[in-house]
Amino acid sequence: MFFICPNRRHMDGVDYDFDCSVKNMTFKDVVPEAEDSIGRLSFSNIFELARLISIYECERNADKKRFRMKDRKFLFITATGVQKAFTFFKRHCDHVCRSLALHDGAPVMLPYAETTEIPIEQLNDLNSEGIKFAMTHSWSDVTVKEATQKILILLPEGFRSLPSMVVPEETVEYGIYQRFSEIADMISRAEPRSIIFVGPTHDLPLHRASWMKLATIIAKSALAGAKVVIVAPPRGEEAWNQARIDAREMAEVARGSGMSMKHNIVCMIPLVESTTEPFQSMGLHPRSSATDTYPQIAMVDYMNCLREFVRAEVEVPEVRLAKKNDSRSNRNPRHGRHHSNDDISQRTRDGGVTKNYHVKKTFRRNPLNCVVPNMSNNTNPNLMLSSVMPHFMHPQSLAFMNSPVVPFISTNRGRGFRSRTSRGRGGYPY
Repeated sequence: MFFICPNRRHMDGVDYDFDCSVKNMTFKDVVPEAEDSIGRLSFSNIFELARLISIYECERNADKKRFRMKDRKFLFITATGVQKAFTFFKRHCDHVCRSLALHDGAPVMLPYAETTEIPIEQLNDLNSEGIKFAMTHSWSDVTVKEATQKILILLPEGFRSLPSMVVPEETVEYGIYQRFSEIADMISRAEPRSIIFVGPTHDLPLHRASWMKLATIIAKSALAGAKVVIVAPPRGEEAWNQARIDAREMAEVARGSGMSMKHNIVCMIPLVESTTEPFQSMGLHPRSSATDTYPQIAMVDYMNCLREFVRAEVEVPEVRLAKKNDSRSNRNPRHGRHHSNDDISQRTRDGGVTKNYHVKKTFRRNPLNCVVPNMSNNTNPNLMLSSVMPHFMHPQSLAFMNSPVVPFISTNRGRGFRSRTSRGRGGYPY
């Protein structure tokens, strides 16, 4: 990894003509589309080129990218950056190409860590990953470009209704977790460049072993090139204070496990509570129990505050609520069902009738101001009454149908109604 090409055609004891062109190359030769300010940067070994490639691919801010690439003391190395740097040297340096061709595949142990802050164990892992990749790939198979901005927001279970009520964004994906073991699969599926982790919400503190597993997952994600931002969870549970402390300790362990990418693990949980933290927008008790979902307005406020809180590290799009398709023009306000004109005509053809049809077609009013059946529409009184009136027809009632006397049908259904049949008027209560 720290090998510097001597740029000589012959070496003692080696019967081979070396043809190397990497000596005077710049970053413009690696990435032709890079701007001139960073394209003129030079490199002397694989480690320096891996640092330049890692910053170029991961950093989205143009000013930060230019500053960090020019600062040779800024440590930022990803596993993919080391792999691509080894492959580039394999193509343009015959010394590296010959060494890879004669290598048996065994892990290479570096004697010391040069002047870097990365522990020797982590350097050996990066070195072995780069050698394995370069042995099976060529430079024509590799592309160095700025990664697309894809953000994965990891939220506790109380936010489980959030993805369904917001407008989906191409660059944002939500991951709702119940256990830390589910986070690794979410990251592998999404392959994000930025991860925002919101801490868990539980009544009881989680075991330390669970936090250490999460630290390993975050360290691996950072080594793969993802930027991880850790934020405090909403309040309301008894273990909230302990969760803040555990999240801070987990971030320190993750940074120690991935020293080459420690700048990509950002813990935004201060030691003392701050008024700018997102949890301040949800109040002290935003829900009744730890298993309930947060109210919609509380989740939206939290996400908007989270967006402003992490703006310096990750640019998150604004959260927009999805509009519900609620057409009220054809809605029945009493039953809450939609009825179109086609449905009404179809029900009429099938034998069903609407409310207006009953009033206009089936009943008429006589001079005595009582409602009587319209006999002109149906000549069979038994059939008509059985289809219109929902009560039973007694045999003695049929005598009134053949009588010239109009039966009285009461329509008074008010409270305290007393049937007029008790006065001897006759008829049937309706």
